[in-house]
Amino acid sequence: MQTWGYDPSTSQLRNEIISECGGNVFRVMLNICGADQTFAAARPYVNIYGRNVAVFIKETYGLDLQGGDMQVIALPMQFGWSSSSMRHIQPMKIRKGVAIVEANACLQKIIDAPPEMCTVWCHNVAEGICQACDPDSEYIFTHHVLQGDDRCRAVVKKKSDKLSPEQLKRLELNDPFQKIVQLDFPQVVTDIIMTTVAFNSFNIYTAVCVGMIGSQRTEELGAPLARMTGIKLGNKLMDGSSGKGDLNTIKNKMDFLNTLLAQRGEPSVMTDSSIQKEIVECPFKNGVPEQCKHWEGVFSGVCEAINPDYEFAYDRMMSKGDSSCHWTIRKKADSSNQMSKSGGVTDDPLKRLTNKFIDGEITKEEYEEKMAIIKKHHPR
Repeated sequence: MQTWGYDPSTSQLRNEIISECGGNVFRVMLNICGADQTFAAARPYVNIYGRNVAVFIKETYGLDLQGGDMQVIALPMQFGWSSSSMRHIQPMKIRKGVAIVEANACLQKIIDAPPEMCTVWCHNVAEGICQACDPDSEYIFTHHVLQGDDRCRAVVKKKSDKLSPEQLKRLELNDPFQKIVQLDFPQVVTDIIMTTVAFNSFNIYTAVCVGMIGSQRTEELGAPLARMTGIKLGNKLMDGSSGKGDLNTIKNKMDFLNTLLAQRGEPSVMTDSSIQKEIVECPFKNGVPEQCKHWEGVFSGVCEAINPDYEFAYDRMMSKGDSSCHWTIRKKADSSNQMSKSGGVTDDPLKRLTNKFIDGEITKEEYEEKMAIIKKHHPR
């Protein structure tokens, strides 16, 4: 498992950034392939993750996962939702043969993830947990924050225990609980686990997307979303900052992001016109190169938000087999690329996409796909 450093003042930002990158790739799959195909393609990978979570809980807490104890089977989800809800978790409620897990918040809501993302992730993780603990048990999800409910709620029970949807929703009103279990996970644990969840979901979604639509389309369709994530992040980093938008400001913000994302390497080298850096250790080095291309779009968006005259680009990537990653930030080669057809400056992605289509740089199909994604997920 990747080891992440911990800083309580920045862990939330890191989790949001990585989660949003995974969400961007998920949006691409959802838009191109639809919910059913996305669910089916991601299912085996997320299922394995769920089984691994169950084993992790077993080894960490010394539990016997076998035997159909609903409290034990519910514990991995209670653990995970403690992290994804940023500790807005309710005590686990236990009655004979049933355990109920509830959370009142979700990080995916903060990043405005599509509601289908919860189904693909939580439902398949739950399936994997049950396969590892007790195949005769199941999770039934009655509420989802991403679908507009005030909480996420799952009932863990035996498959043979037949309860109607209405009975499942009203369990706490119909029967007294035998006990309420308060599990107090330290914040350092829940924050780092959330980072691990975000990291793995980004890995899985990118690999699945490449498998479904290919490397080139994954990169191209994800690029405008990555750039928008970067612009939003850059604006956040500059909010209240004393930076002047010069190269030194960009260097300071990039150094901060490298540390935040556990990327280690040589100190940044800055000249009058550029910044260069070599990274020798990165959590994503064993991932697919399309992930790094997504980060390239994010970092370029950060530079654009700070100073639109500069851009970020990799020329070496460990995910492509290079011994290290190397990137450069410098002035855009041709500032006329920022000019609209009327001669004005624009960073409007819709206009830039239209210009590419008019100039014959992309096909009609590519234009329509990218336009649909931008309009659907980043409306004006």
